[in-house]
Amino acid sequence: MAYRWVMVSMLLCVLPSSAGAQDVNGRLKVYLDCNDCFGDYIREEVDMVEYVRDPAEADVHIIVSTADTASGGIERAVALIGLGRFKGLNFNLRAISQTSDTEDTQRQRLATAITIGLLNYLSREGVKGGLSVAVEQTAQPGQAAPASDPWNFWVMSVQGQIAMAGEESSRELDLSAELGADRITDEWKITMGLEIEHRREDFDLDEEEPLRAVRNERDFDGLLARSVNDHWSIGGRASIDSSTFDNIAIRLFTGPAVEYNLFPYSQYTRRQLRFGYAVGPYFARYREQTLLLTFRDTMAQQQASVTLDQREPWGSLQAEVEYETFLPDVSLYRIQLEGDVNVRLARGLSLSIEGTASRLRDQISLPRRGATDEEVLLRLRRLRSGYEYTLQIGLTYTFGSIFNTIVNPRFGQ
Repeated sequence: MAYRWVMVSMLLCVLPSSAGAQDVNGRLKVYLDCNDCFGDYIREEVDMVEYVRDPAEADVHIIVSTADTASGGIERAVALIGLGRFKGLNFNLRAISQTSDTEDTQRQRLATAITIGLLNYLSREGVKGGLSVAVEQTAQPGQAAPASDPWNFWVMSVQGQIAMAGEESSRELDLSAELGADRITDEWKITMGLEIEHRREDFDLDEEEPLRAVRNERDFDGLLARSVNDHWSIGGRASIDSSTFDNIAIRLFTGPAVEYNLFPYSQYTRRQLRFGYAVGPYFARYREQTLLLTFRDTMAQQQASVTLDQREPWGSLQAEVEYETFLPDVSLYRIQLEGDVNVRLARGLSLSIEGTASRLRDQISLPRRGATDEEVLLRLRRLRSGYEYTLQIGLTYTFGSIFNTIVNPRFGQ
């Protein structure tokens, strides 16, 4: 089946300035809710509506969510939610882009999807004068779908990076590499990723030899998952890592895993409540003798998590609780909570809370010897701690004109 594209163009007559208020009141009011959806471009190109800065003033609330596709591309899911006189009138569309697409192509496809969705609302109250629509649907030459996929849905990626910084008395070198391999279909999800990082810092402290700080990290993660139905998934996890910061020469975990989503997976762009569990053997070999007077550990580990992700007109909520413990010694455990909440309290007033909190009772890899002053200051060794936390609270109040349509690019943004 050939790839097809749809182009929708519109022209809306603008009334003289003396009738500006009447024109504004007669146009569809839209609130655009997204973090990375080419907001200025959308407001400039999809100009047959009036954009407002508060959802309380909108007729339509547009939520754009971004996710990776099986082929390594980008899916932007567009949810149009009717408000006020359009309450209950909701539509969902998708704009798919490939990794080879330019940014201009990506934003054009998103603008087309939003335009098509808005037409449903504009047509509900009758097509008014001054509105013209042109639709063209053709097969792009030379882009017929292949009869077979020689890669069998596998997508590989390789990335390398080198960064240098310095001044007269100090120098820093960062080397990193990432390798990835994914195979994603409706039934199976296979993901593998390897990250390698080397950081070196040199400091001239008026001594014979400069002080050198080196930190190395290696991390491999793999997942194999099989779709059972619209709520259940089964599979297995594997991880291998090493870290000079954590005193780990090599650490390995592998085992079966299961996940249950309270909401159907098809609603992933708006809401998810997932419960996950994995259990399996754990092995670690350390660079130095640990606090428990050992150079290695072999035991079992279990991991459980609850993840909530929801985006609604009132705001967004993302939260995750993770619990890990060793077996049979359940006194060695870790509980971690992460949360990010954005709530619209009233017209123009919004509250944001972001934070993490951890209870640590599983730091079995800490070295027996104490850390030197240099290792503490340069963050070369993990220190013993019973807890960790971060917290950020913000309150935003915006007032003035409700309209947010005009884009003026002069002197930058």
